[in-house]
Amino acid sequence: MTFARVLLDEAAQATELSSLVPLMKMKAEACVTLVGDHRQLPPTISNVQVDVEGFGTSLFERMAGQGVQPYLLNIQYRMHPCI
Repeated sequence: MTFARVLLDEAAQATELSSLVPLMKMKAEACVTLVGDHRQLPPTISNVQVDVEGFGTSLFERMAGQGVQPYLLNIQYRMHPCI
């Protein structure tokens, strides 16, 4: 099974390795969209050594750090307007 399009929701909260699983099933000409905010919650890592080795970084954060410009929302639609 291969995919023409892959959407990774909450990609900033997923480890880079877990993000690679669906990407390995993409067709060569496929399109991927990463959705998330790399400035909010990071991936949950339960092993300090894993984080020290750099595996606690999300693919979203790594790409933003390498100069891939994320598109940011101007309006937050999910929270109450008073917040």
